[in-house]
Amino acid sequence: MRPAGISKETVLTKMFPMSLQDEARDWFIYQYPFNSWQETQQKFFDKFFPAAKVTSIRMKITAIEQFQEESLADYWERFNRLCITCPNHQIP
Repeated sequence: MRPAGISKETVLTKMFPMSLQDEARDWFIYQYPFNSWQETQQKFFDKFFPAAKVTSIRMKITAIEQFQEESLADYWERFNRLCITCPNHQIP
């Protein structure tokens, strides 16, 4: 929930730095300020999720299979953990 009159972009731009840790936080400090949320997001993805890394993770996501003795719940958890490793995998 966001305060009335405050755009989603403003909230994302202000809250994003607080979500960062370690290397990402250090990187952000030296990059600031960005002009928009889209610019912030793109620069972050370029730095921490280069095309080769995204392609590799995307291939792993599309090739994942449930192990023979693995429960559906365990498979689903493993699948979701893999998806989380790359927020811009762009797989629906």
